[in-house]
Amino acid sequence: MQKKLPDVSLPHLTDEEKAQMVAQFLEGNTSIAELSNISRKEQEEIYSRGYQAWNEADMRTATYCFAFLTQINHLEHRFIFALACALKVQEQYQHAVNLFNHALQMESEYPFTYWHSAYCLEKLGEIDAARDALNSTIELCYAQNNNNPQYSELRQKAESMLQTFNI
Repeated sequence: MQKKLPDVSLPHLTDEEKAQMVAQFLEGNTSIAELSNISRKEQEEIYSRGYQAWNEADMRTATYCFAFLTQINHLEHRFIFALACALKVQEQYQHAVNLFNHALQMESEYPFTYWHSAYCLEKLGEIDAARDALNSTIELCYAQNNNNPQYSELRQKAESMLQTFNI
């Protein structure tokens, strides 16, 4: 049996307090999770549930968890990145690219976002854009730490994929 999602009603607030909260949200200064007192711990539990579903190849549950998290906390890069990856696996490439682009606006120094975006762009036939994303992946991998196996491996994958475009 799955745990119920947290109650997000706000009966304890005045109309003025609610209006202030909406203004904070619209200005990008807070998330629905913060406004609704959905704790980081609760968000982490949902993320863990989504990640577990991902590892079990249950993309429906993973997508649901990650989509819910992006709705309640649009300020968290990894929630958006996780949802984009789930959509990528389901071959929803355009939706995934849109979310990867959003994730890049939030955290432009994360090379894995460019890598996954490049894959989707290639599948959509947007080779020039995929090439640009791969070049960004390679550049960021060098900038991160060339001795880190995680970035070295990603850089090598990006270089290999880029070579297939140049053939």
